[in-house]
Amino acid sequence: MARTALVTIACLAGLLSCLLLLNSLNSRSIRLTLRPCAKSDEDFIQLTEERLARFQRGLRFRTVSYDIGRQDTQQLAEMVSFIRSSFPRVHSAKSSVKLTVINQYSLLYKVQGSDSSLLPALLMSHLDVVPTDGQNWTKPHFDAVVEDGYIYARGTIDDKVGVFGILEAMEYLLAKDWKPKRTFYIAFGHDEEIHGFQGAARIAEHLRTVEKVQKLEFVSDEGMVVLDGFVSGLSAPAIIIGVSEKGYVNLRLSYNSTPGHSSMPPAESVIGVLARAVARLEASQQPSQLGNGPEKAILELLSTYLKLPFPANIAARVVLNNLWLFKPLVSYALSRNPPTNALIRTTTAVTMFNAGIKHNVLASSAQAVVNHRIHPSQTIQQVVDHDRQVIADPRIQIEILDGIEASPVADCEESSYAFQVVAGTAQQVFTDGRVLPGIFVAKTDTNHYLQFTRNVYRFTPNHIHMRDANRYHGVDERIGVTVFEKAINFYYHLLRNADLPREQVLGGAAAAACQGEL
Repeated sequence: MARTALVTIACLAGLLSCLLLLNSLNSRSIRLTLRPCAKSDEDFIQLTEERLARFQRGLRFRTVSYDIGRQDTQQLAEMVSFIRSSFPRVHSAKSSVKLTVINQYSLLYKVQGSDSSLLPALLMSHLDVVPTDGQNWTKPHFDAVVEDGYIYARGTIDDKVGVFGILEAMEYLLAKDWKPKRTFYIAFGHDEEIHGFQGAARIAEHLRTVEKVQKLEFVSDEGMVVLDGFVSGLSAPAIIIGVSEKGYVNLRLSYNSTPGHSSMPPAESVIGVLARAVARLEASQQPSQLGNGPEKAILELLSTYLKLPFPANIAARVVLNNLWLFKPLVSYALSRNPPTNALIRTTTAVTMFNAGIKHNVLASSAQAVVNHRIHPSQTIQQVVDHDRQVIADPRIQIEILDGIEASPVADCEESSYAFQVVAGTAQQVFTDGRVLPGIFVAKTDTNHYLQFTRNVYRFTPNHIHMRDANRYHGVDERIGVTVFEKAINFYYHLLRNADLPREQVLGGAAAAACQGEL
């Protein structure tokens, strides 16, 4: 027995040694070479009272998008007028920046570069915000009050920080006689919160038909953030760059039968049949896609960043760098927490259920709406096919109401100039963070620009704690005053860094491949 135990221990030790060797060979890291941004830098853009006041004034415009066709267009028009009068160098007739107003309220800026061999880049944000109706804020919704180092208002983080951060950076650059080599486009849509059909879609059409743009180097848009408390054992903030965006599909499930009196019910009611179908969907979730998308790179990079005591640190590196062996275990662990569960699979959310007209009348029909947020490695059709198989009841009708496929995964390999520019700039400004690629689980209007490039990077230069994540579209939305200052400097350096030669950006860099089969 003792000999058997020793052999078993020896075999396990050998396996562990092999896994550690594989870990050392496969462990991935991101090493970025851009000089850290510091307040002592000669070109650091200070958040003066004037710059802060401009941001506060912009936040006070109630540019609310309620639904398609329902917007406060008067507030949008006033905000556009305010922007044009508040950034004189950007909007001067003598400026090198060309402004085109698209569909009355969206703004497209063009900064012509001197080198036509370089592909143009696009920075984008949006002017509209979501409603605050029915929310119990502790601060006025649109007053932009500053309290305890934070600015409170709807739109602070979604996404007027992008609008005013970019404009302040451009104004500063133009004061320094900025003449970039690369052509830049800056796009501010006015209806992102309602899918961008009148804003981003029209801007994309203008780029294609008038500007004759065929391809972009990259697109930078809102998305992931710098996050404290992202995962236990990660002491540094996580700088999460969204390299893909989940798609979605809304499905209507329905079942119809004969109405009748509740005193003589059949063995199965309409509501009962549909309720069982819904219960099956919730019990049999869409399959884990761990290893098929960006989450593999996230976990491998996390293993190099985690600061855990021995032997937990060894175990974490072995497990996270050998998903070919530990995928079931890791999938199970991640599935137990909603945020991490959303990372590895298409999620299933039953959002509506309607049936019945009176307490003593058997319902003749029942309907439910299911919202799926689609993982980048799946298609809408695959999701629907899975639902049909799980429900396994031909009486249930499944109708696609609307949907958008998940976006392709942007490059984030060591040879990706675009990723290194965006991620490197984020690391340059948020100097104590650690860069991770990520999947953006919400929706933006970047899908309108995918015709020009798949290299769309979703990152908002905002630094928050996990507990503040529900402020997006939620109560007491806010941004730190110093964080807004960093946001301005992020966009300043992004515009500068996207002009750097490839060898300077990529020299010594290494990054995780973002997608691949296990």
